[in-house]
Amino acid sequence: MHCKIVVAFLAILSVAFAQEEGEKVFAKDDGSPDDEARGLVIDPTFVPDECERKSKKGDMLKMHYTGSLAVDGSVFDSSVDRKEPFDFQIGAGQVIQGWELGLLDMCIGEKRTLTIPASLGYGEAGAGEKIPPGSTLKFDVELMGIEDGPKQKNVFKEIDVDGDNKLSKEELKEYFRRMARVYKIAEVIEMVK
Repeated sequence: MHCKIVVAFLAILSVAFAQEEGEKVFAKDDGSPDDEARGLVIDPTFVPDECERKSKKGDMLKMHYTGSLAVDGSVFDSSVDRKEPFDFQIGAGQVIQGWELGLLDMCIGEKRTLTIPASLGYGEAGAGEKIPPGSTLKFDVELMGIEDGPKQKNVFKEIDVDGDNKLSKEELKEYFRRMARVYKIAEVIEMVK
C-alpha cells in the first residue's frame, strides 16, 4: 500500500515537473501519465476571457493552423498561408491523434501550440516528402468556430423493432434485408433469405 502511494506521488511530481506554466501534459485522474496521449504537450498561447462553448468529440471544428517540424521549425503546411480554415469533425478519425486529443476543450478564438510525438502524428511512416519518418510535430492552432456534428443514429433501436431491448434473428434478418435494398446489394438479400 505504502509503495503504491509513493509511486502515485512520484507520477504526479513527474507530470508537474514535465510542464512549464500554461502547458498541459495529459494525465489520468490518479496523476499517472495517460498512455494514449504520452508525449503530447498542449501550450495555450491565448485563451479568451469569455468562453460560451468548448470543443468536444463529435463537434465540427473550423481551425487555422501552421504545422512545422519540431527538430528545425521548417513549415510543412499552413491553412493561414492559404487563407482557408480547415473544417473537420473531431473524434471521427479525420485527423491525426495528436489533434484528436490536443484540440478538445478549446474555446472559440483560443490559440494553442501542440507538440505532437510521432506516435500521435504520422508515426514511423512519415507523410510525403515534408514529414520524415518518426517526426515530432509542432502545430500553432486557432479555433475559429464550433458547430454541432451530425447526429449519431441509434442502430440498435432501429433493429429492435418490437422494442424489447433484445435482438432476435428475425429482427436482424429484416434489418439486413432493408440495408441491402437501401444499398442495392442483391447478394446480401439472397444470403439472408
